[in-house]
Amino acid sequence: MPLPALTRTTKMSNSFNNLTPNEQDPPKIRLRKAKAWLVDHPEEKQSTAAHIFKINPRTLSNSINRLSKTSHGGHNQILSHAQEHAIHAFIRDWLSHGQRPTRAVLFGAICKLRQPLPPPSLSWFTKWWHKSGLYKIKTKPIARVQVTAQDKKKVEEWWNEVYLPAITKYRIKARNIHNFDKTGF
Repeated sequence: MPLPALTRTTKMSNSFNNLTPNEQDPPKIRLRKAKAWLVDHPEEKQSTAAHIFKINPRTLSNSINRLSKTSHGGHNQILSHAQEHAIHAFIRDWLSHGQRPTRAVLFGAICKLRQPLPPPSLSWFTKWWHKSGLYKIKTKPIARVQVTAQDKKKVEEWWNEVYLPAITKYRIKARNIHNFDKTGF
């Protein structure tokens, strides 16, 4: 019984010994060695290194391209942290007064903050908008009317100045009033 197990081990060690030194290393190590080899031999092609280190040429190419990609931008910061904080305070102030600042209003505020510097580009503004975590709430036209209809003073004014005089003038009876709560005014 021990003999077949010994033979199996011998076969495995023989097949391991038939591998080149580069094939004995795991793929990540071979990839690292291939990149180091290319640094030492800049005149050689990537495909040559891939062949020597038994790596898929596409894997080596993608790995090198990932390293060479650097982030662009970030050095031309348009707003300081204090200015961004001021813009957020500006937005909160508008919201506390029941107003929703539009993109144009915000862009104008940023331009005013930056004076006498030139205004930022619209492309920068769009990227800043997404990066700053601001959310745009879109409302339908009917929803805007409903929002203003919730103002108690406006409802009382309408009731006293429009509704009651119309009921009196045209002698409308209560049984003839329909869908007052559904259609708005």
